[in-house]
Amino acid sequence: MNDINRYALKNNHFFETKKKIVLAGESRIFNNWKEYSTITREEFLEALEWVCSDPLKEDGRMTREIGLTPTRIIKLHRCYGVDGICTFYCDWKFQNGKSYGKLWNGEFFEKPCKNEKERLYSLNGKTVREHHKICLSCRDRV
Repeated sequence: MNDINRYALKNNHFFETKKKIVLAGESRIFNNWKEYSTITREEFLEALEWVCSDPLKEDGRMTREIGLTPTRIIKLHRCYGVDGICTFYCDWKFQNGKSYGKLWNGEFFEKPCKNEKERLYSLNGKTVREHHKICLSCRDRV
């Protein structure tokens, strides 16, 4: 593991710095997430602390992310295939030497229509439903 990763781990991936940014109201990520979800600052900080305590794999790859849903934050586990491509699983458990979890591909969000094009895709003419995969890792800025 390189020195930058070691420094980040020793400093819990800069959780305290990120926490100060959120508490000061200057987090672009939190401010955006609360606009489209019912999450609270406390929930965000709890999830942020969990993701910032990512132990990383031996080669420095991340193992955790947090994802946004319309009503909450979910904890995700990153799994890497032999080709190096990452997939996300929620409700992750490790029992009897086997891993269990549900594949996560994002969530549906409903937002007000901004223009005529969005109204065309709306069921009620007022809101549009879109599928998004919104995640945050220990290395992302808040």
